[in-house]
Amino acid sequence: MVHVVELGNAIAGSVAGRMLADEGCRVTKVPLRSLDAEPADLRAAFDAWDTGKRIVMSPDEALAAADVVIDQSWCHPGIDFAISAPIVCTVGSGLDTDPTPLHDFESMIGALSGVFASAVSGQAIGGTAYVDVPIASVAAGIHIATAIAAALAAGGPRRLSVCLLDVAPFHKGVEFSFSEHLAGVRGTQMGASGMFQAGDGRWLQLDAPSRAITERLFGVLASLGPAAPALASLHLPLTEVTPAQAAALRDELRGLFSTQPAVWWERLLSEAGVPCGACRTTAEWLGQ
Repeated sequence: MVHVVELGNAIAGSVAGRMLADEGCRVTKVPLRSLDAEPADLRAAFDAWDTGKRIVMSPDEALAAADVVIDQSWCHPGIDFAISAPIVCTVGSGLDTDPTPLHDFESMIGALSGVFASAVSGQAIGGTAYVDVPIASVAAGIHIATAIAAALAAGGPRRLSVCLLDVAPFHKGVEFSFSEHLAGVRGTQMGASGMFQAGDGRWLQLDAPSRAITERLFGVLASLGPAAPALASLHLPLTEVTPAQAAALRDELRGLFSTQPAVWWERLLSEAGVPCGACRTTAEWLGQ
């Protein structure tokens, strides 16, 4: 029986591990952090993806006996292992951002790859919608499982790599039209995450999934001068930020982001380490 070790806890590897377990592989998952640390809305999904797997917290014994390793350790800062399995599949996001769990940047990949855009040709985007479904990660999981199955059939050692940004557009599946309520507050009670229409009419996906990134975002905006939003809510504990304060902040951000083109904001915020992407069509993604 083929022994697969799933190293790290992210959606792509979890989906691939479940598919390989369903096909008869013995799958051991080493999450590298407590599964209780996952967002509440993802725990039920991880319970389903982890069905049929053995969960262990120490990787040493599992890696020593592995035939295949799904390596997602890059998204766990400070963790590095020597992996000697014959088949290793490394999973990456394709984003130039801090190493944070892959699902935190699912929306960035959706924006950049054309998943959020209803237009699929080179013309201007006519409709854009935030989609709270991990399309890129699930697509990557399918690619990982398929690549590993092919490597096992071919025999011999293989080094494989699957990038979420590469596979996402080919699993777009459906067309979406923009609806403002789909671009609600996500990932933070500060209200800084979501979609905002830029000065050129294009939509900008902004992700501030942590207090540190929110502070980084506001630092950049404060440097722009008096047009930047008030920072009073930033200094409140997250549990004390009311929906009204979050809504007021989003109103200020809408006004600010409408002053410059989407790509201008993308460049400015990305250089500061704030996940931000102008929503592109699939054709634009392919052209770049």
